[in-house]
Amino acid sequence: MEKSRKKQLSLLRGARRQSVTRWQRRFLQCLRISPNVAAACAAARISRQTAYRQREQDPEFAAKWQEAIDFSLDELEAVAFKRAKEGDSQLLSWLLRCHRPIYRDTQRTEHAILGKLVFVLPEKEERDA
Repeated sequence: MEKSRKKQLSLLRGARRQSVTRWQRRFLQCLRISPNVAAACAAARISRQTAYRQREQDPEFAAKWQEAIDFSLDELEAVAFKRAKEGDSQLLSWLLRCHRPIYRDTQRTEHAILGKLVFVLPEKEERDA
């Protein structure tokens, strides 16, 4: 009786390991398509807590998670650059400000204080220069 119980537990652990592997694969595939963790969790049929707990406990899974997010964002960035080149002047301006400091209007620091945003601008002499 004891041996059959151990065998059942062993099979259960193996099935659990396969299940984790299966949901991780599905989760990461979805995350590569869109950097939306909630949607990836839904597709993998797991809770967000399960995904974040696994990421916290498994450095290899955490690295794959980040790689999937990076891949997804690289694709979005490519689409944004394409649309900017096709004539979206607002997007073009935003992308230039993000990637080239000379296109930024002013140097400023933003501070959040009790839920309000406070802008600290450079001294007048620095702004006039």
